[in-house]
Amino acid sequence: MTTAIVTGFTVHAALMQKSFAPLLNLRRRGVLDRVIYMTWDDGALDDLVAPAMAWREVEVVRVPQPRVSGIAQRRGFILQSRNIAAALKLVGNPAELVVKSRPDFLFDEGFLEDKIGRFGQWRTAPDFSQRIPPILPPSPFQARIWVPWGDGGAPFYYEDAAFIGLAGDLEKLVTPLADELIQHCGDDLSVNLAHVLRFAVPFLNTFPIFLRYIRDFHLFRMNLEYRKAMVPICIADPYYWHLAVAHAWIMAANFHVDCGRQGQLHLVTSSTAHERRDRPVEELCDYVTYKDVEAWRALEEPGSFLPLLTHAGCRLMDDDWQMRLFSGPVDQGYTHENLLAILSNVRQYQSGLLSEMEETFYGALNKLYRDIA
Repeated sequence: MTTAIVTGFTVHAALMQKSFAPLLNLRRRGVLDRVIYMTWDDGALDDLVAPAMAWREVEVVRVPQPRVSGIAQRRGFILQSRNIAAALKLVGNPAELVVKSRPDFLFDEGFLEDKIGRFGQWRTAPDFSQRIPPILPPSPFQARIWVPWGDGGAPFYYEDAAFIGLAGDLEKLVTPLADELIQHCGDDLSVNLAHVLRFAVPFLNTFPIFLRYIRDFHLFRMNLEYRKAMVPICIADPYYWHLAVAHAWIMAANFHVDCGRQGQLHLVTSSTAHERRDRPVEELCDYVTYKDVEAWRALEEPGSFLPLLTHAGCRLMDDDWQMRLFSGPVDQGYTHENLLAILSNVRQYQSGLLSEMEETFYGALNKLYRDIA
């Protein structure tokens, strides 16, 4: 069984129709067994939900919107989590494959069909045991989760509008712990914390090295000018290398990254859809991550370590960079001995082994934050 769940809404009717089109076609052809559209029963959304009511292939489910507090971006994260969790309850079977999407995310039909059909091939990470001893915790997931893109330099910063995985694994992305942390980590300008927290939460117990990263996320702004100032500090600091390598391991072992070919995937932001609600869908596709997939892919330089991390944006369009770090020789940046030492240190984080380095690193970022932000 494979179910698509769609959450949220868009004010752009043509965009919604284009977003649902591949799901409807795959449902008609039996590639998808169910398409569930989960949203709130707020009467103000009736006109936006109405198109889905006419599609017989779609199960439209509307539930009461919970009351949540905090600033808008944090309320939004919690509401998204509650919406996804409610949809997953309708799936029921934790072993069922689930495609999670939004009415403003565009899938190429062939790409999505291939991802569903080839799940048995990408669900398991390659075996790195010939080069990496079993020194790190096992995966919290039963199978890897597909995401369109990740970021090698900003741990857990992935696309969260669409992902694919087993229902039981996706439930671990929408836990009450995430709802609690979003209220207390970072600051009011940490707009990208929602992306990061969605995927970080399942790993915080087994990789406590990321607890402070989440707590002090305001020090890791995604603003371009800030990132340009932050990158030289990170590259010169050995503690950051521990964060980057630990995250690369988590990506390789737990996530399947694939943005496909140019034009196969796209996200239209809510602000763009609202500002251009009377424009054709083709004029909405200006999201920088999807505009030039091959240019982002060219920055990866698989088989190297540092070149990717020297960029303010370290987008990963596929699995190559993180896989090569653990399956083959690395040409630049560090040796295999460095790699094993870093992974061993990450495993021993709670012993205090890295405490001095950690304080130095966050001290430098705090100074940058005070000077710039």
